[in-house]
Amino acid sequence: QRNPQDKLRADRLIGLSPGTITFETRVEGVQHGVVARRFGGRPRSGPAASMPRPETELGAIDMWLSESKSMRQVLYGASGYDATRPPLVVGDVVTFVLVERKRTGRQKAKDIVVTVPAPRERGVVEKIVAKSMMGFIRRPNSSDQLHFYFDAFADPSAAAGLRPGAELEYRVGTDRKQQQTAVEIRLLPPPSSMVGCCHVRSNR
Repeated sequence: QRNPQDKLRADRLIGLSPGTITFETRVEGVQHGVVARRFGGRPRSGPAASMPRPETELGAIDMWLSESKSMRQVLYGASGYDATRPPLVVGDVVTFVLVERKRTGRQKAKDIVVTVPAPRERGVVEKIVAKSMMGFIRRPNSSDQLHFYFDAFADPSAAAGLRPGAELEYRVGTDRKQQQTAVEIRLLPPPSSMVGCCHVRSNR
């Protein structure tokens, strides 16, 4: 990035093999965009995240170009987003910093922050496949079914005893096969009209 004397200096130094370093330069200003695609990789975490090896590209962002009033896609990897936060999904409105690898000239998005999360949907559980720890949701205003995995629940205990007919709230993400799947799932309470509907009173 540039210092007050308008000179280029290295930012985000990354150690590689002994005697070798590389660096990235920041493109001026905070950028704005929308998550357009999610790929099959997962962010690295723990000790492996700091290893000097090529990172997996996790997705692409449609970046808004104010000068030309157009969009272009920029990739992001595991180091571009805080892995402790909920995963990015298609439709998230984000801000980010664009960095350029000096040696290759490739640009990537980093320091990604979600400003407007993608909208959430509500659907009804259509089918449970307990053996595979997954199920299918009947989406609103659509004949398509959306699959989900039990580990996508915000509260893992909510998946226990899940039955067809339960109402869920979720966001639409992508799995490793680039298929749409429900993420950040919440189990909704049954409608108040259904509470106690099947209670049988005993005769005295």
